[in-house]
Amino acid sequence: MNYGYIRISTKFQNVERQERNIRLMCPDPNLVIIKEIFTGSTQDRPKWRRYYPRFMPGDNIYFDSVSRMARDEDDGVKEYLDLYKRKVNLFFFVEPGINTEVYREACQMQIPRTGTEVDIILEAIEAYQVKLAEKQVRIAFQQAHKELDDLRQRTIEGLETARRSGKQLGRPRGRCITEKERKAKNIILKRDTLFGGDLCPSDCMKVIGISRGTYYKYRNDLSKFPIA
Repeated sequence: MNYGYIRISTKFQNVERQERNIRLMCPDPNLVIIKEIFTGSTQDRPKWRRYYPRFMPGDNIYFDSVSRMARDEDDGVKEYLDLYKRKVNLFFFVEPGINTEVYREACQMQIPRTGTEVDIILEAIEAYQVKLAEKQVRIAFQQAHKELDDLRQRTIEGLETARRSGKQLGRPRGRCITEKERKAKNIILKRDTLFGGDLCPSDCMKVIGISRGTYYKYRNDLSKFPIA
């Protein structure tokens, strides 16, 4: 069975690009597309959790990117390795270098034995290759999520640039963003459910330590800048 998994982290995203890339990898007309559409209740990926136990050996799952597979590095690596052991094939449009078929080739690579003490070294090399392959998978997840963090930071910087150029974005014209405001908005982008985070507004404003009015001013500013 062929599956395509699509997840959007904010209400500003759309699923079209992800679905287009998935269908480029798998033109199967019977492809089952699993869409995790943003709402305040999708933080635990309910559709993914529902399908996860159903995946069978030989099934293929297609993703636009590893960042769509899991919300953080540890979960991503854990699920990747679990599905690999279950003989489920994973394919990534953006990071084809960590498709499970590539990982499998690295893990199954065997060096001919010599029948001498050198074989001890060869076995160690093979074990190292497996560890190296696993490390590459982890690095891919790290990089994908770093890029998302960088994108959030660029959004903050874009707001500041817009203000300095004279655009009115819910604050008095010409006022520069302060370091305190920058930090607060960065947390909102990472943690507020509106942007795919794990905290409701009331909890998020407690973490930041700002008033309700200030929180919603910052939140409103950020909502005017789509996050890809």
